[in-house]
Amino acid sequence: MTNLKVLVPLAAVAHCVFGGLSNEDIVRLIDEKPVGVYDQIPEQAGLPSTSSGFILLNYDDKVIDGIFGILGNSDYSSKWKAAFIDLRRISTVDPSAVGFDRLTEVVRRLEENPKIDEGRKVHILMSAYGAVARFSDDYSLEFIKKRIEPAFWESKQIERQIIHSDVSGADTKQTGQTQAILALAQMHTKEADAFLEQLLQDDTFTTVPHLDLALRTAEEYYKESDALTVNALRMEYQKRLELRGESETPMPPIPLAEVAVAEVSSVPSTLVEEPEPAIRELEELVQVKAVEPAQKAIEQPSQWWLWVFGLLMVVGGLAVVVRRKS
Repeated sequence: MTNLKVLVPLAAVAHCVFGGLSNEDIVRLIDEKPVGVYDQIPEQAGLPSTSSGFILLNYDDKVIDGIFGILGNSDYSSKWKAAFIDLRRISTVDPSAVGFDRLTEVVRRLEENPKIDEGRKVHILMSAYGAVARFSDDYSLEFIKKRIEPAFWESKQIERQIIHSDVSGADTKQTGQTQAILALAQMHTKEADAFLEQLLQDDTFTTVPHLDLALRTAEEYYKESDALTVNALRMEYQKRLELRGESETPMPPIPLAEVAVAEVSSVPSTLVEEPEPAIRELEELVQVKAVEPAQKAIEQPSQWWLWVFGLLMVVGGLAVVVRRKS
């Protein structure tokens, strides 16, 4: 009996090392549950407990192949958003491991998939476009710019209505365009910032309420909050390299401006992730406080905690105001 107990975990380890990962294995990893040799826990590595830390410490080619396998299997469509979130995290620090052409092909298939409800598709696209945007190069910028232009959506507009039952006149909608605009704010390049400023001066966008709302959210809130996330991911990646005995010149943190509580409290909740995903993203932001290099990028720590408090208020409010129109 004792020998049998030993053989079971050894079999699991052998499966991970010498064979492929099953879909069930990949789902467990997406859910931050160790599988075989993929058992690096952020806390044990001296990192805060985050879902981003778990995937960055554990991914390899087999894991990435498995995530793409999940994205190609409609039986696991409930995991597609989480799968894109993990690819977004990896592409932020190790884009070559993900592959631009491979990723954009999957995103195109999602856009054209007639079996996915429009509301769910828009919800997933926010993370899918974000994964592309984090490549932060000319190719990813062109991909996102194309999806911001109205002409791209003329014959295939997808959207979902966001209804606030307790706030009169606050209803709005999310579309493929709004998700692409928010993805633009995740690139953190001079070219992307310049294009966002250009859009903010374009009546084609600013006179359309939901597009204007997306642009203002991207400019006034999303760029700054996403910069915190990217800085945290870079720190986690450096820990990955350290644990593996590898070396790479650390990427400098994105400079952060001071953010007033008033600015955070005015963030339109309709353009923030729904409650559970928002909390997962917030975990990434909070961990920046615990990492020394990221602390140096923030001149006034007291302002940081005020900022987090404001964001928590936004996330908490989502739990009671968001529902999707079928």
